[in-house]
Amino acid sequence: MSLVGDLTEGELLDVLLPILGSGARDGDGAADHDGQATPDRAHVDEIGPGDDAALVHMPRGTLVTVDGLVEGQDFVWAWPCGREQDPADAGWKSIAQNVSDINAMGGEPRHVFWSLQCPADTPLARIEGFARGMRAALDELAPGCRVSGGDLGTASELTSTVTVLGEPGPSGAVSRSGARPGDVVAVAGRLGWAAAGLALLLGDAPVTADAEPFVQAQFRPRPPMGAWRESAPTSLMDVSDGLGRDAHRLARASGVRLELSGAPLRARADELLPAVRALRSAPVRQDVGTGAAPASPGVASGHSDDDAGAALRLVLTGGEDFALLGTFPDAASVPDGFEVIGRVAGVGPNAATGAADRVLLDGAPLPAAGWDHFAGR
Repeated sequence: MSLVGDLTEGELLDVLLPILGSGARDGDGAADHDGQATPDRAHVDEIGPGDDAALVHMPRGTLVTVDGLVEGQDFVWAWPCGREQDPADAGWKSIAQNVSDINAMGGEPRHVFWSLQCPADTPLARIEGFARGMRAALDELAPGCRVSGGDLGTASELTSTVTVLGEPGPSGAVSRSGARPGDVVAVAGRLGWAAAGLALLLGDAPVTADAEPFVQAQFRPRPPMGAWRESAPTSLMDVSDGLGRDAHRLARASGVRLELSGAPLRARADELLPAVRALRSAPVRQDVGTGAAPASPGVASGHSDDDAGAALRLVLTGGEDFALLGTFPDAASVPDGFEVIGRVAGVGPNAATGAADRVLLDGAPLPAAGWDHFAGR
């Protein structure tokens, strides 16, 4: 079995670059054996791997995001339920969580920079699988995005840090601070599925066939890429840490109150009932070193919810589905793929930033609950 430490850095690059397909995008030229773009025009627009730095060009400005995936914190190679972690799934997620951030700003991902650190005794096949998962994610989620550079190094555990550069859409970048009283609140994508999947992975029983889709949602999240196109959202952000926590962030940034309706969220919770029932018979292990998301709100965290209540708690607090939360001027302007879940209201002149009533659910304050990396919950 070949190990990463058996290769030089150059030899490892020779293995990874062909997998990642780090040549130019269609129309930007072919890729030579170094992964550097070979220009098919009279001048060089962009330069990728093979030089000391990349040269990129985006006329409408540049969106930049960075996020990491750390062994033992965000995933483990052997899950308590008996499932082995496929490195391709970890590679997929490493891309998905980053292109989601560009999507959440109303932008298109254009360039990826990958920094990989791993132990020298890591099997080479594991790193090849990781790269194949990244390539698959780019092909499906961001086909206009190329790998333009990165870094390799050794570390005590595998750490994948991805930086993505994106280009704002024709109307410019969309921030989370533009919601206005009178707007409607809408969401695109799943809520609670990935958190349910993580809880199943941390359970002490094999995952059943009817619960498998939730595990796949954790392994290979699919952000609703481009769902904002053909619309004019007043604000956008992705739901990476739970609807409750992220709704509070949007409300605080915009200086408004979000009044959410429970009916559409309870309908989404019904989709999670198979996972909740599976979790009742597979208690979540609390001694596994991963903080990827809240383990199992309402199922394994000491809550006494019934199945419906536990499922709703997952919808409200579960992260890592990378749904889009947005506001639009009115219901007629909400694009296909989004579902209206509430409205935007003003706040009184004496309202404090971060007040508990920034987000209401059926008229009652909704806590800013969800995942927090440093609080560990």
